Amino acid sequence: MGVYNFQSENSVNKMLNKFDAAIPRRMYWNNDIPSAASCPECGATLEKESHVYLLLVKEGAEVTPFITGNNDGSFCPKCPVVVLDKDGFAQKAVLGVAESEHFMVAGIVDIDSIPEDKEHIPLGGDNNPIPLVEFLPSPAVNKNRGIRTEKIGRNDPCPCGSGKKYKKCCMGKLIA
Repeated sequence: MGVYNFQSENSVNKMLNKFDAAIPRRMYWNNDIPSAASCPECGATLEKESHVYLLLVKEGAEVTPFITGNNDGSFCPKCPVVVLDKDGFAQKAVLGVAESEHFMVAGIVDIDSIPEDKEHIPLGGDNNPIPLVEFLPSPAVNKNRGIRTEKIGRNDPCPCGSGKKYKKCCMGKLIA
């Protein structure tokens, strides 16, 4: 992976976001779910927020990683879910590597976890690895109806990550 000169001016300049980048989340593309305004898992209203992402862009046989900060992510206030704007990331991919339409977002970069004494060192080197928080696997969602396509048992852990049983948490919310 490459080395990135992505550094804040000082520790005061670190991101003060409502949604902690250190929390692993399930990622969905906005065009793969019924509504980009609501969480595909619990139905809560999503909130747009700027974060830093690691984008991998494929051009021919070569994959080029680069870091981009943007507000193309909408976060669920109840579930560990982020919905990304595919067109917004596609534009960033073209800026990063010309003539490429093949890309993926590897995860969210947790800028706040970079120690103050390493803020001046470029990210991705041996002395300052990229603090990447990879996405969790996302359950399948039926695009047309907005419900899960796999069966969840009443006594299974709730897929929203609350730690409660499904029947005591999101069961009524996910069944339309």
